[in-house]
Amino acid sequence: MLAALICLSSCASRPALQQVLAHTAHSVFAIADANGSRGSAFAVTPALLATNAHVLPDGELYVLLDGTRVRASVIASDEVHDLALLRTAITVQPLPLCAAPPALGMEVLALGNPFGMGIVATHGIIGGLPVTLGREVLQTDAAINAGNSGGPLVSDGGCVIGVVTSRGATGTGIGFAVPVQILRALLAAHAPSSGAGATSSAGKQPP
Repeated sequence: MLAALICLSSCASRPALQQVLAHTAHSVFAIADANGSRGSAFAVTPALLATNAHVLPDGELYVLLDGTRVRASVIASDEVHDLALLRTAITVQPLPLCAAPPALGMEVLALGNPFGMGIVATHGIIGGLPVTLGREVLQTDAAINAGNSGGPLVSDGGCVIGVVTSRGATGTGIGFAVPVQILRALLAAHAPSSGAGATSSAGKQPP
């Protein structure tokens, strides 16, 4: 999927964000079922991926790696917070999880597989910390479209601050992500010995 990597919006004109993108995109994947693309996922350990519970199919699930479908199995699902953990037979490079909470106005990249077009990054800021819409979420104005669900929301320091989950039903510039501390709790409960949870401060750092 890296061959299809695209940087949309203003991230293309920011060298620091381009560096963050170059260091994170290889850890983001499209996921699919037998009928086609369903959403996105990203590596949290060399063998585990995080995604949204709402994109999980009833049948077989695959991770798309350089155009090849690789089987994945669900090891944990939290429908309340719309999170799931997947296990694959491939070895992947995990993304660091932010240790510090994001700041209001922080620049972020939303990575995912919108409309099945390949791994795409969109640029925005954190606009709400946190917002409660039945569950706690972060709000961003980075463009979120069908297929982005399950992808990471990455800070300008290159660590994951949330898992993209949905967009506003009306209007534009309203997207939501599950805060990374909720993902941490799911990892601690279901994969405590996985080595997941590498941390990084949320702010700007050299990638």
